[in-house]
Amino acid sequence: HHNGDPLFYGIPQGFLVVRYHSLCVPVASLHSATAHFAVTATTAEEDGTQIVMGIRHVDPSRPYWGVQFHPESVCTEFGRQLAQNFARICQDFWGGPVPAEEEE
Repeated sequence: HHNGDPLFYGIPQGFLVVRYHSLCVPVASLHSATAHFAVTATTAEEDGTQIVMGIRHVDPSRPYWGVQFHPESVCTEFGRQLAQNFARICQDFWGGPVPAEEEE
């Protein structure tokens, strides 16, 4: 689930993603050293532990985002939308045109 961050604009809650690894950061393990970052997306493990799947820097002068899944995978829903959202975020921050969407 995501928090409505601009990176996830137009993407429904509960969309499926591909995580090819077992590396994870439980939300409960975050502490003051991570105060400069905000969790933007999570998933629940089978035991109910909330796992970080998206994060961003809270300072608007540092446009840093990260996801703990593969948006480029053909098995990830809305991967193209996620990439387009990121392009728009970059355009808003740096200026310049958003690359045109290529037709398949």
